[in-house]
Amino acid sequence: MFRANGTGAERVGDFPATPAPSGSLYTRSMRSLACCAVAVVAVAAGLIAAAPSRAWNDFGHEVVARIAWQELEPEVRSRVLELFRQAPRDSLMHCLDLKQDRRRGCGRFAYRLGDAESSEDADRILFERAAYWPDLARQLDKYNRPTWHYIGWTWRQGADGTAHDTDLAVPEPNAVSQLVELARSVADTSGRPGKRAIHLAWIFHLVGDVHQPLHAASRVTERRDEREGDRGGNGFGLDEWNRNLHAFWDGALDGRFRAQYRDRALARLDAPFDGPPPEQFWRFFGEARDREYEAHKDRVASEARARHPLDDTIRANLKSGEFEAWAGESNQIVRESLYPPDLERGQAPSGAYAERAYDISLQRAALAGYRLADLLTNLLAPYRRQTCRRLHVWPQPPPPWELAPRNSRRSVLRRKLPGLPRARFGARPRHHGCGE
Repeated sequence: MFRANGTGAERVGDFPATPAPSGSLYTRSMRSLACCAVAVVAVAAGLIAAAPSRAWNDFGHEVVARIAWQELEPEVRSRVLELFRQAPRDSLMHCLDLKQDRRRGCGRFAYRLGDAESSEDADRILFERAAYWPDLARQLDKYNRPTWHYIGWTWRQGADGTAHDTDLAVPEPNAVSQLVELARSVADTSGRPGKRAIHLAWIFHLVGDVHQPLHAASRVTERRDEREGDRGGNGFGLDEWNRNLHAFWDGALDGRFRAQYRDRALARLDAPFDGPPPEQFWRFFGEARDREYEAHKDRVASEARARHPLDDTIRANLKSGEFEAWAGESNQIVRESLYPPDLERGQAPSGAYAERAYDISLQRAALAGYRLADLLTNLLAPYRRQTCRRLHVWPQPPPPWELAPRNSRRSVLRRKLPGLPRARFGARPRHHGCGE
């Protein structure tokens, strides 16, 4: 049995705390605490300062990876794991692996890793935790890439609720432009294994990010701090517990569970308190989360696959390697659904809004998992000619994004790659077995 202890800690979100550059980017709500005591109100206030938001959050990213794991052939799983286990030591990715020595120097990277009953479970846990590694890597200057987590498409909402484009530029690097480069790197078998391992973890993470709607849209308003966008809802403050709209959607898939953990932790405290919650609260909260985390993750992943099975309709909508189109779907969801008239600043979203957020996030997580599995198969399939055809490395007309105007909202992948055949993921040299 492999064993490790966790902390249940949280981290800072993806967007700048100050107004972002032009075009900069853009989480299932937890219900209010059912208690009238003043002490509980103080707890809720303290939670805000102690538990900032993150991208999807670890639960969301790992649900996406769990769905991908269930769709992959064993050969592709093995290739993924082989690469992850060659990651540079200073990346601390080994700290996510229950099969490696994690006793020293791991810190938060050894977060919430419970028991694995078998070697296969340990492999799956590494596969899923790696999807969250880029968020953990914010602590490592060498690997921290803040602007990679989102794509800065801005839009303005009219008085009648209709969405309109803006003329603000789309900054690079961003999630979409980097997915192109990362996929090309992972597909290049002549590259250094350590570098490919890091890039593969980023692919896991960014596929999840571009399917979280608020990682692909930033609403422009007349407020002084939102004239260049609300940073994916980070500027749209909600109640104390939910913090802001981006945090609300990042935690959309496990919000109901976190509310349960919070209530249980409060019930175990010896006495009420004022101000930030004591360390004992967070220990109780972490224990409750660690105890049920894997079961809850399995439940949500199973629900996603049951409600959105990989049938012929979804297969036809995988849009293999069309990263910009994936993010475009998220952008459209934001424009159509995320800012209804009854959503108010400083207030918790309604129960109906929370249910809708869960349903949308469940569908996006399922699609992200299927697309991640498809992408990994394309990049790491054991039969090279089959891989080449899936990657569209054979000479072909340029993809649509290279034909769009330079500053178009849908043209972040406009650069041509001279001297190499065009490919859906960028370009890849023929000497890796992709010759005619």
